[in-house]
Amino acid sequence: MLQDVLLMKQHNINAVRTSHYPNHPYFLELCDYFGLYVIDETDLETHGFEWIDESTRLVNDPEWMPAFVDRIERMVLRDRNHPSVIMWSLGNESSMGDNLKAMAYRARCLDSSRLIHYEGDAQCEVTDVYSTMYTRMPRLLEIAKTEGKPHILCEYAHAMGNGPGGLADFQAIIEAYPRLQGAFVWEWMDHGIRRRDNRGREWFEYGGGFGDVPNNRNFCIDGLVFPDRRPSPGLLEYKKAIEPIHTSLIDAENLIINIDNKYDFMDLGDIELQWRIHTNGIILSEGKMRTPAIPPRQGEKVAIPFDLESWRKNHAYERAEKAKNLANIGDCDELLSRGRYGNSVFLNIDYVLAEDMRWAKAGHVIATTQFELSSKSLFQKPRITKKPAQFPVSSSIDHEHSRQKIAIFGEDSVYEFDSLSGSLRSWIYKRHRLIEKGPSLNFWRAPIDNDMHILPNWCEKYFLHLFQEDAREFELQKESGEIIARSLIWASPPSQGWGFECNARYIIRNDRWWRMELFGKPYGNCAASPEMIPRIGIKLTLPLDFDAIRWRGYGPGEAYCDSRSAQRVDIWKASIAQLHTPYIRPQENGNRYGTDAISITDRQGFGLAIISEKPIEFSYHDYDVDALEKACYDHEIAHTAYCILNLDFAQNGIGSNSCGQDQLPPYRLKPQEFDLGLEFYALDPETSFLANAKSIGES
Repeated sequence: MLQDVLLMKQHNINAVRTSHYPNHPYFLELCDYFGLYVIDETDLETHGFEWIDESTRLVNDPEWMPAFVDRIERMVLRDRNHPSVIMWSLGNESSMGDNLKAMAYRARCLDSSRLIHYEGDAQCEVTDVYSTMYTRMPRLLEIAKTEGKPHILCEYAHAMGNGPGGLADFQAIIEAYPRLQGAFVWEWMDHGIRRRDNRGREWFEYGGGFGDVPNNRNFCIDGLVFPDRRPSPGLLEYKKAIEPIHTSLIDAENLIINIDNKYDFMDLGDIELQWRIHTNGIILSEGKMRTPAIPPRQGEKVAIPFDLESWRKNHAYERAEKAKNLANIGDCDELLSRGRYGNSVFLNIDYVLAEDMRWAKAGHVIATTQFELSSKSLFQKPRITKKPAQFPVSSSIDHEHSRQKIAIFGEDSVYEFDSLSGSLRSWIYKRHRLIEKGPSLNFWRAPIDNDMHILPNWCEKYFLHLFQEDAREFELQKESGEIIARSLIWASPPSQGWGFECNARYIIRNDRWWRMELFGKPYGNCAASPEMIPRIGIKLTLPLDFDAIRWRGYGPGEAYCDSRSAQRVDIWKASIAQLHTPYIRPQENGNRYGTDAISITDRQGFGLAIISEKPIEFSYHDYDVDALEKACYDHEIAHTAYCILNLDFAQNGIGSNSCGQDQLPPYRLKPQEFDLGLEFYALDPETSFLANAKSIGES
């Protein structure tokens, strides 16, 4: 219990609903001591009667009234001296009737100082707050804009598997409307039971794993922390969404920010502000200061103590260490200048405890934020415009192996194309195979728990997991010292009257550099296509020993379009194992949103770098999608003898629709026009690319 309360406090959680039973008295003692609001709930839940269409069978039965009243009475008498308890809850999902009214009356007789809560009282006949659960955004806005008792979402954001998504959007609405008092995520912890086999492998079991019938499979695996209390990505996102200190950038030139204190009772005098200005992994300047003692629910303008003019005089722009022996493709500064963030400068701000608290040590991070500054107005970064050398005119196109295989030979590289599929088959550099296979189009992801309701449509109606490619055209020619391959590919699910028409262009400039341009658009009966699809992108197969990954984009943790606010743009590094999130039931995981530069190498430094004109999403694993779909537990995932790199134009949001809100409209990936502009570079041990990366364990 102590660990639970400490984790809650450390992740900005300030309230607990003891659903659906009173917790052990020690839990309330901990809440009293550390400071958590508690909605104390009786052991009452009868919604199983809905299965026989008799949801009100007990709540209006007079024979059951003494039992109903007894439950609230015992709880109030036991817990009424705990200051952490702010509401009595009559129960959960038991409909509404006379027995619930009798419970409310008895609670007020015993303790009139607390509010009464019960989600089943839709008309607020006996409750002091209006409570709903899993209310979708449009309905929540309706409630927010109407008069009435204070509203609480007693359950929302179902935290099952990879999710929940859209937390920041919900929190923005909750904070914008006075009637909305807050929301409770279902639920705190995954309810898995640790097991071990005779091979020493451990996993967490869920429904059905013990031969138990009936069961609800993994529907008990729906918490913000894993069964061993490791924080999930969802908990990190939730901490960010509900953080009590908000920051806005008022003046980027003079680095003036506005700090809003969202605490109800605490000023910010015990908080330290730590700031850092950085670009491409290089720290340009950093410092710390005591945050002003801003009163609760007030804001104040603060200037970051950074003297720009002094910095310009005393510190020339710090470059990353230049790469060596890159005459053919320019140096690493040039590579890093490409992409969305190539010339971006960022301001990071962390608010940390200046002193030890009961629930955390000094230095614990309360809130974070990041702002992208204008490099033109603040820092002058020299741009390198060196153009990579082109293939010599004598470079050959070899047709000898077969009519299907076309090989392009350079001094150090071999590019091999498949004319039937219209794509690159492999890339070898200095006898090192950099690409085993690909790129190929990819529109599918391993279903997450929040896809469960749309999955039948995806698989049984639209067959999205069975997309097929049909190469209609392929040509290869030399143009101005470049070798250009063009292909036209139609991709569609079987037995469907819609799909994507994709034009791919491969531009090979030299041994170490090539570019892929991919343009796609829907064709056919688009009205018959699904409202949203899992992903739009490409995948490549890389050697298994390509285990060192660096990227510039959101990190260090996984990030999706509707769950990324807890991550920051920087240069990060990780192993392939660290990019995997071990959800109890395997599913899509490890996505990195908003990436524009990636390098993947073996331990010797051979590999490839990828630069994207626009931010893309990527994931990298040593297993196929099928392996995730077939596995019931993490240790059952069948690993491959190669690695899969997904480079996505976009991936569908994650939502929380295992129970509750599906993906919000801005995060639904529709069949649409798309484009990818990717540059690929060969790396070797003498190449230093994305050198100033932080480990995935750093924040």
